[in-house]
Amino acid sequence: MSVFVKGLAGLPAFQSLCNDIRTSRLPAAITGLGHIHKVHFIASLCATLNRRAVMLVADEGEATRVVEDAVSFGLKPLLLPARDLSLRSMESASREYEQQRLGVLAKMTAGDYDIVIAGIDAAVQFTLPPSTLTSRTFMIKTGLALPVKNLSAALSAAGYERCDQVEGAGQFAVRGGIYDIFPADCPAPVRMELWGDTVDTLWYYDVLSQRRTEPLREISISPAAEIMPDDAKDLAYRIEALAESLRGKNAAAARKNLLADCEKLGGGGRPASYDKYIPLIYKYPATLFDYMSLSDGAMLFVSEMTNVRERLHTAEWQLGEDIKSLLAQGQLCRGLTEYMMDTVGLQSVLENHGCVLLDTFARSGQDTYLHSLYNINTRQLPVWSGGIDLLVDDLRDLLHRSMACIVLAGAEAKSAKTLADDLLSRGLPALYAPSPDAPVKNRITVMQGGLSAGMDYPDANLAVITHGRISGERKKFRRSKRDKGVEIHSLSELNPGDYVVHAAHGIGLYQGIHPLEVQGVVKDYIKLQYDKGDTLYVPVTQLDLVSKYIGTKDDIKIRLHRLGGQEWQKTKARVRTAVKDIARQLIALYSQRMSAKGFAFEPDGEWQYDFERRFEFEETDDQLRCVEEIKGDMERDVPMDRLLCGDVGFGKTEVALRAAFKCVTQSKQCVFLVPTTILAFQHYNTIIKRFEGFPVRIDMLSRFRTPKQQEEIIKKLRRGEIDIIVGTHRLLSKDVQLRDVGLVIVDEEQRFGVAQKERLKEVWTNVDVLTLSATPIPRTLNMAMSGIRDMSVIEEAPQDRHPV
Repeated sequence: MSVFVKGLAGLPAFQSLCNDIRTSRLPAAITGLGHIHKVHFIASLCATLNRRAVMLVADEGEATRVVEDAVSFGLKPLLLPARDLSLRSMESASREYEQQRLGVLAKMTAGDYDIVIAGIDAAVQFTLPPSTLTSRTFMIKTGLALPVKNLSAALSAAGYERCDQVEGAGQFAVRGGIYDIFPADCPAPVRMELWGDTVDTLWYYDVLSQRRTEPLREISISPAAEIMPDDAKDLAYRIEALAESLRGKNAAAARKNLLADCEKLGGGGRPASYDKYIPLIYKYPATLFDYMSLSDGAMLFVSEMTNVRERLHTAEWQLGEDIKSLLAQGQLCRGLTEYMMDTVGLQSVLENHGCVLLDTFARSGQDTYLHSLYNINTRQLPVWSGGIDLLVDDLRDLLHRSMACIVLAGAEAKSAKTLADDLLSRGLPALYAPSPDAPVKNRITVMQGGLSAGMDYPDANLAVITHGRISGERKKFRRSKRDKGVEIHSLSELNPGDYVVHAAHGIGLYQGIHPLEVQGVVKDYIKLQYDKGDTLYVPVTQLDLVSKYIGTKDDIKIRLHRLGGQEWQKTKARVRTAVKDIARQLIALYSQRMSAKGFAFEPDGEWQYDFERRFEFEETDDQLRCVEEIKGDMERDVPMDRLLCGDVGFGKTEVALRAAFKCVTQSKQCVFLVPTTILAFQHYNTIIKRFEGFPVRIDMLSRFRTPKQQEEIIKKLRRGEIDIIVGTHRLLSKDVQLRDVGLVIVDEEQRFGVAQKERLKEVWTNVDVLTLSATPIPRTLNMAMSGIRDMSVIEEAPQDRHPV
């Protein structure tokens, strides 16, 4: 982004550093830089000097943060991870990081990057030389003959593993004239169809569905392993020679392991401990720095040199301890101990190539001779939380200091335009600019985007306030939960001691699988224990008759049924009667609701348009369609009963909040019912933030409120002094009465009982009801499909949605 580059153009230290790099007056050091300033400096230097860069950091966590901010500054970054070495004969390590490393190295060879970020332990690990990677890389193009005579042999020589079906990077499969290949540097596997020796078609395809997704005209197949001997037989010969030369205490054990690997190589296999032969395979093994030298004038940056050096010392010590242990066990031997560049080698690279050290504080005792040292006055600003009043105060202070202000308003252009209008309405000189050329002094430039932190350069009269990094939302990891009531599809779902229910005999205790001989035939049976010591053996082929028990909490003693008793039959009869009663009540309730006259809301007004305009993201077409469907129901005089379905993160909450806003702006109250206290608190905070700037009174009723607070909230609800109330099942209590309810929103309806959900409609017969669910239960879905309830579905994921 040129606006950030030109923002540093007036900084004398930046201009001096540019001249130092042009004239190779390096190493140099800059102090006073926070994390975000370091990335800003590198991005500006890459753009100004038209050069690529490599950045060394202490650990991979810092490297990941740099990558995310580099994207926001418009760079094309690559992250080089470290990998675990397989040095033991019985080791079977994952090759995931090896594939990622090879993808990065292949892109560096092709020059397809702006900056590579690496933890120091990843940068100094030995890998294949660039010449080897280039010689084992070949291009496949549609309409042309294959570039190699034997494709399967070429793929195997490049480190690919042949399998029946491709499941991950570094694998290939052959079925007649069809090749499936998963290159290390590709986002998905490639399916190639041949017509003789000519490539007919190339497609990306999905691993799970096996369906083709995107056509290709050409694809580069780069190596899939960092350890690739030119000749396996020659490597076996050298290993055998090394084994015969061993003498000493552990020579016998080491010789045995070496000769076992020789035998595997001779049979065309790949030893599990291939990595330990790096010193034999590559006379001059490469590191990241060898690939960096392929780009003319590539700049080398080191973030916090002291931390990097300490991390390298730790990595050296750890590898040394591992090698000592493996030497004692006979897994390694003399001549197989070098696997990474040491501190002396790194120091030589930094001084000979020339580097720029980026530090937050000036440190004494630097081991690197410096041609130049610059100290810059900077300040890292916290991320803007979204409060307009706080932002206005901060901007007024910056304008008072004659600063050029840039405000990054988030992912969507719409939110940036709205923010610029809000700032203008408060008397600030703000302007929305999609791609500003340069910052303007005493002006506020609002644009879309986001960083991990804001920046303040007093000497350059530049300040950047950010709403948060676009791609930096934390991923939510949820434990996969299986409903205790679902039927059992596999015996692996049961553990001895689990309570189960047999369709004919009731609740029993699962005791495992037991083989029994019946009429001379041995079969597996499920053993179930019942009351009074009774035992039932169920053939595994009748697994469909057994389901997991659902009922009371785990800490309550569960009563087992007795084989041949009447208790289970009576229980089933009571359940059937209760279901019939509920069904009759539901029929009467829905009949009453369909004949009742509800409140018809007015069409949207200016406030509704303003509220929707302030949504910071771009709505999907599905969201807009669902909003219109819900509004259409609300504007009719028949009570709405609509189910809104959509996956997690697809924007159901925003759709519901627009309906809530329509409700409260027409002097009606809105109830937002959720199943848990935590979810109530999250929705409450979301609604407070979303409704900021509008005169809407919002409160929450849950266990997070004291009894005295709850009593006061109930009084306000009765008097109509609360517009939107968020709460748990506490809202269903008989003492909670609202003055004039217009809309009830039920989130995660599958986690409420039938009686709880239908009580809402009993209390408010003529009130609109909107139900939200990502996984509607069969009863709800059946009612929607049969027309008893209307249904809206959000199938389109928002742009840049993160997996949940």
